[in-house]
Amino acid sequence: MKFHRKEIYHVFNKSITNFGIFKDPNNCLRFLETLDYYNCDLVKERFSWAIKKGKYVYKSVFLQKENQLFRLICYCVMPDHYHLLCNLYK
Repeated sequence: MKFHRKEIYHVFNKSITNFGIFKDPNNCLRFLETLDYYNCDLVKERFSWAIKKGKYVYKSVFLQKENQLFRLICYCVMPDHYHLLCNLYK
């Protein structure tokens, strides 16, 4: 499958047997932080290490940054699944 830059993609995922992955707001925040952190082609270390070393501070998944892989248009996080609308930069 080939992805195109000008297209908008609906990305989604659902837990098995309706397990509530995002019932706790901290889990939702961690998901958004991880999504934001890995939305860069220059990532060289794991997210957990960057947090421990103080090299990453979450601001917003909507803020543009250098070397972004995709632009997040909107998202919806529900207790057992999520939806993302995005388009590619690279």
